[in-house]
Amino acid sequence: MAVKGLSPAGPGVLAGAPTARRQRVTTRRVTAGRWPAMLVWGTWVAGFVSALVVVLVNARDIPVREDWTMAPAMTGHQGHFLGWLWSQNNEHRIPVPRLVYLGLLKLWPDFRVGMVFNIVLLAAVAAAFVVFVRRVRGHTRWTDAFFPITFLNLGNWENMGWGWELQFVVATALACALLMGIASRRELTTWRALGVGGCLVAIPLTGATALPFAVLLSLALIPQIRSAGRHARAVLIVSIVLTVMVTVLYFVGLQAGVAGAEVTPGATMETALKFLALGLGPGAGAWWFASALAVTGLLAGAVLVLYRARRQGGWLLLVFLLAGLILAGEIGHSRAPALTYFGLPDRYALIVAPLLCCAYLAYERFGGQTARHLGPRVLFAAALALLPLNVLFGLQFRDWYHNLVDPFADAVKAGTPAERLPYYLSIGPPDWGTSIVDLHQARVGVFRQLNMAGGPLPAPGRTVDGLDAGGQGWSTLGGPASMGALGQQGGQTVLRWDYHAEAGTVPVLGRSFSPAQNWEGSGAIAITLGGEPTGQVVYVRVAMSQEGQGIQYWESNFADVSPGTTAVPGGRILTIPWSGFLHVDSSDHIDLKGPIPLGHVVAIVFGVKGPGQGSLLTRHSLPPWR
Repeated sequence: MAVKGLSPAGPGVLAGAPTARRQRVTTRRVTAGRWPAMLVWGTWVAGFVSALVVVLVNARDIPVREDWTMAPAMTGHQGHFLGWLWSQNNEHRIPVPRLVYLGLLKLWPDFRVGMVFNIVLLAAVAAAFVVFVRRVRGHTRWTDAFFPITFLNLGNWENMGWGWELQFVVATALACALLMGIASRRELTTWRALGVGGCLVAIPLTGATALPFAVLLSLALIPQIRSAGRHARAVLIVSIVLTVMVTVLYFVGLQAGVAGAEVTPGATMETALKFLALGLGPGAGAWWFASALAVTGLLAGAVLVLYRARRQGGWLLLVFLLAGLILAGEIGHSRAPALTYFGLPDRYALIVAPLLCCAYLAYERFGGQTARHLGPRVLFAAALALLPLNVLFGLQFRDWYHNLVDPFADAVKAGTPAERLPYYLSIGPPDWGTSIVDLHQARVGVFRQLNMAGGPLPAPGRTVDGLDAGGQGWSTLGGPASMGALGQQGGQTVLRWDYHAEAGTVPVLGRSFSPAQNWEGSGAIAITLGGEPTGQVVYVRVAMSQEGQGIQYWESNFADVSPGTTAVPGGRILTIPWSGFLHVDSSDHIDLKGPIPLGHVVAIVFGVKGPGQGSLLTRHSLPPWR
């Protein structure tokens, strides 16, 4: 029956009305779904571009500290190449980072190449997490910006702006790749097993930075072998066996570092908690308690979530978190003796990042409705809140870096003879002279301008050791643990300082100056030592009087061992450039304030903190201070 006013197309129009509404709703949902992705990827682009521009604009083609150890291999003069690859750097064996860094330096002989690599790799890790979480969840949320903020903020300047930190960056990237490999919902295919197995085997070859992850995950993957396919099963078995073998080999002949003071459980716990707090960036150091509380709370919540879901696929992620906590305990024990004086390096923030990423994935995959929504939001909010402080800490590292390398570069450009350049080096290799010549011959950066013609050594500066006045002016603190007296060695008058450091004692030898001394124009402090090397770490602290700021302290240290000194008749000379001194703040912690003012020096002291005893002898045939 026809209805008046209804056209033949009317029924179609009525039928199409709901469809049009559904299309509009769908369009709005698609549009709304794009905004989180735009926010997250916009954050990634901003972090990547800012890191590349800001870090590289401030970079210099000059090796810093351990970078110098790459010079012989870079220029083709490294002897015993395999032994060098496997040799220790502190407690680390790092053949993979060394090979990567060497390959980069061969492709582009510029010490900034490691910086570019570090930034690109960190950007790739952040992007991989964003893509991985989208595949797990099915879409991108705004909280996923946590990943680019964590990996690409300028608080990571030390890792991004120092080529040698490729060691930490590669180890962290492998740990993150391993995390994504074990967190995937997909079937354990042969390709995925190859990725996981490759990370397991490679991690022990990047040092101790991520070692617990490889060891514990290798063991945790053993139950997965039975359910894997034939090829994947074979890959897992070979990978696990190789990982265990490489890890055992890692510890064969491993030399421990210089022994420090006795570590108490409380000091270990404090250092471990501060290490975990660094997961939010070096800015956590401004709010240690709040940062440590936030991070430990987030990690504890993730552990609880994963424990409840251990039979539903959360077991491997739980083991990953436990491995990270073991790593925190190891660092807490090994770094506790130096915590008061040096704090924790900013670069450690990157080591903790995989733990927070694991917590993020744990909340997303296995958390209940509340945990799934709250956990990622809190992680994102914490990373965002500390972003300004992290940037400030990154800028502090930039200033420290410039104070370290710019005087050296200026000295080279000014034609300073090569034999005088160690006065401008903070820490260089024992064979620095050979490395500098190798870099000069290879025409690397500023070294092509090196003055190889030679010239006179710097004229001795003011003698301030007081020996000419009968040794007056020096005093000791520490009672019987610290004794000083004049003596004779090789027919020369020496000041002998006998120390016996024990728990609770810090032997000190010092001297004050009235009026204040002006040491400006000197490049370094040169100490002439006699007697047998003790191997003890001796701290040197200089006090400055600054108008309006009271007394400011600057500190360095040296290990009294022959490889770090230059032999002279009857003794050895140790040189510490002024760039090797770091500022000590009012809390007795090291910061990156600089440069050191030398116009009003009011005191200088030696101190020994680690247990041990020995004698330090200084003589005035060569002025101890320059």
